[in-house]
Amino acid sequence: MKKNPKVSIILAIIFSYWTWLYTFKKDYWKFFIAMILNIILWIHAGWVGTTPIWLWSLLDIMLKKDSYWDDC
Repeated sequence: MKKNPKVSIILAIIFSYWTWLYTFKKDYWKFFIAMILNIILWIHAGWVGTTPIWLWSLLDIMLKKDSYWDDC
């Protein structure tokens, strides 16, 4: 089943790196790295410190080519 990029963008805006669960087959490693970084940054800088992870997940999903979504 083809994944919808619009759904993934909405998930990235609302849930940050949790959007990679939607495309887990291809992006599982990004999810786990972001989760570990999120914990570390949260401890040291609070929610403001996790902004780069949110931007990473949003930009990553937005910059995907159409061919990426064919076999997610």
